[in-house]
Amino acid sequence: RKATGDIIGILNSDDWYTEKAIQDIVTYFRHNDVELVYGKIISVSMDNKEVIKWGTSLESIWYQMALLHPSVFVKKDVYDKFGVFNLKYSLAADYDLLLRFYAQNVRFGFIDEVITYFSEGGLSAKKAAEVYKQGYEISMSYVDRCPYKENVLPKIQETYNNIYCSYYVYWSWDIFCNCTIT
Repeated sequence: RKATGDIIGILNSDDWYTEKAIQDIVTYFRHNDVELVYGKIISVSMDNKEVIKWGTSLESIWYQMALLHPSVFVKKDVYDKFGVFNLKYSLAADYDLLLRFYAQNVRFGFIDEVITYFSEGGLSAKKAAEVYKQGYEISMSYVDRCPYKENVLPKIQETYNNIYCSYYVYWSWDIFCNCTIT
């Protein structure tokens, strides 16, 4: 709310932008009719191994976090129009925000450049069960806005069933969510 610029990027405390990230983002905004730009990141593991990542298909945002939020830049007027982070989601507020923008037809653009170095091992990794619980809740809260809801509901089910199977040691499915979709 206190930002005075036209474009806002939000970075985690232990992440950093590439040398030409800001230049690349500004250039992309100037030459494309978009309101939000996202790009690639270099994920840096705890043992300093680097892997380039760029998320998944944007259409999958209806059932999973499809973008890597440290690479996201948004025009300030989008925040003014559609709101800021919902702090109810202490670990997945970024997913809620980006899905809300997508559901409101904000124009997204992908820049095929590495924008950010992302340090792994933060709070989201340590509290993965809660992240996925919040992700399921967020997906379900926006599914009615999806133009192809009947195709997305099974994907939500499949995504969070698979996550449960992968992380079953960390929580009880009954606590995680009621997975019966009607």
